[in-house]
Amino acid sequence: MGLVRLELRRGDDDAAGSVALVTLDDPARRNTMSMQLVTDLVGIMDAIEGDPTVGAVVVTGAPPAFCAGADLGNLGRYPGRYGQCLLDAAVPFFGIGLARRP
Repeated sequence: MGLVRLELRRGDDDAAGSVALVTLDDPARRNTMSMQLVTDLVGIMDAIEGDPTVGAVVVTGAPPAFCAGADLGNLGRYPGRYGQCLLDAAVPFFGIGLARRP
């Protein structure tokens, strides 16, 4: 099971397209940005970007939190190379930032 869910919701006006509801879904860890969650999120955002029926994207988090931030446990996989860890976690977000949908 992935750590991010996607639900497409159609509005009353078909011309407006669908709204993609993207939910960070790791509530036990307060939806921290683990490498797996980032990978899942980027995959879903790539799929949305390729779907011409989606008019807007809403990102939310499964309760009790939207997102607690970066998973600092990832740093242990990069002893002495913390800058590389931050790059590996941040680079996928560049694509999200360039997305054509609001």
